[in-house]
Amino acid sequence: QFMDTAREYSNSDYLNDPRFRIKGSNACSEQMLEWFGKNESSGLCVLSSSNFYRLSRDLETAKHQLRSTIAPSMARFLDNVVEMELRDKRYPIEGQRVSLEALRRIGAGITNIDGWLIRNGIGYDTQEGIDAITALSDAFNLGLYETSIALGAEKGSFGAFNEKLYIKAPFVKQMIERHGLRFRTMRNVCCSSIAPTGTLSSMFNTIY
Repeated sequence: QFMDTAREYSNSDYLNDPRFRIKGSNACSEQMLEWFGKNESSGLCVLSSSNFYRLSRDLETAKHQLRSTIAPSMARFLDNVVEMELRDKRYPIEGQRVSLEALRRIGAGITNIDGWLIRNGIGYDTQEGIDAITALSDAFNLGLYETSIALGAEKGSFGAFNEKLYIKAPFVKQMIERHGLRFRTMRNVCCSSIAPTGTLSSMFNTIY
């Protein structure tokens, strides 16, 4: 799982609270999670994936769709899932309630990226394909983090949020340096998570 790299880029590891340092992942390995005991903190994943095949074939239009429409919709939807889990007490153990309130961790992801590449006649392992996936992922992440900042201002930041500590996280730093984001508020400790959605992608049957 490359745990050293995962911990380096884990936003929650920079909150100066041992309860929220990641210890492993969920079963599919896409969401790194904390564990400090079943009554102290216990991570859980709140995930969904967007079907990239439905994006515009034009790269710039697709980037705009992701940043302005798809990412905001997914971030708000997943944050509402967190809220409903808390409201209806759907967490199995007490530590998960602690983690939900303190971190509000969500993981918006993607699936069927191969379908979008096939529609555009772009090879998965070509430089053009790599550049396109990088650009789409960047627009997606930007939209997610912009929305979480806005949600923080609208509804309140996640419980353990501390701006001075949070902006020390390398992933957050590069969002500041590359996109000029300001983290005065933040609704979710992290926003994106790319699951191994091979089975989901094959269900769309786009390669035929």
